[in-house]
Amino acid sequence: MRLPLEHAMPTLPDMPTAHRCAGTPTVTVHDNRLLAVRVIRYHRTDDEAADERIERHTFSHTGFPLDSSDARLADSGQSANFRYLCSLSGRALATASQDAGASQVLFDIEGASVWNRDALGNSQRFAHDPLHRLSSVSDNGVSSEQLVYGETAVVAGANRRGQLLQHDDPAGRVSTPAYALAGLLLTEQRQFLGDDGKTLETTVYTSRYHYDALGTLRQLTDAVGNRRRQTLNIAGQLAARDLQWAGSNDWLPLLQSIDYDAAGQVRHEVAGNGVVSDYDYEPQTRRLGTLNTTRPGKPLQALS
Repeated sequence: MRLPLEHAMPTLPDMPTAHRCAGTPTVTVHDNRLLAVRVIRYHRTDDEAADERIERHTFSHTGFPLDSSDARLADSGQSANFRYLCSLSGRALATASQDAGASQVLFDIEGASVWNRDALGNSQRFAHDPLHRLSSVSDNGVSSEQLVYGETAVVAGANRRGQLLQHDDPAGRVSTPAYALAGLLLTEQRQFLGDDGKTLETTVYTSRYHYDALGTLRQLTDAVGNRRRQTLNIAGQLAARDLQWAGSNDWLPLLQSIDYDAAGQVRHEVAGNGVVSDYDYEPQTRRLGTLNTTRPGKPLQALS
């Protein structure tokens, strides 16, 4: 039995919206294996009765998905949106989609993908080293990516042993010459392929990363020398963010300040250009209720 709306406690900020949303629950029907076989949702506008929309899901006797139909196709009596063929472990090996077409994928004994093919017939193969790290990728039978890891004492000085050293991809090469003790990336170098598509350009674009003692990124220097830094409060939340253009000594604020409530949600935010955003949340659900954005002396946006 549904209580009259006047006896209920709405979580929405205005009664018209509460009236419109009343009596529109989401109902999930489970079988005796606790698998969701039906999901019923109700939708309506101000001047319409609630429209019932049903999703249907079918499972095998082992509990793996066989097909799934949303309300669009289930009501029209057409075949399912998705049909699945699963492995003995429940991984989907083949998927037939009404919109995206058919795709297949194969996994190795560790569960990593080793081959896949999309609806257009394009295929990929993935190779792994003895430690089961990705070592190469082939697209339609042509090698497209190669990955090299540090395994010798030569690379141990920069904390690179066991880490990714080099990644050759269709755009060129990414090298990682230095890591922190905790394995965080400190330096990254990118070289692009030349016009011939075979040799690398001599220009090396280097990015550098700086972290605090807890491993949080605090400053980034990009390939052209621009620097970005962020300041955190005592709770580890973002407090400010600044930008320094290459060749300049001045820091430009991108985010001047940001305040949080006791639940950790943003309440007040001042951007670098002076735009102020104020957030208000429903006390019962903590969902966003209103968002007001202003520039000094001028309202820009009011959402509720």
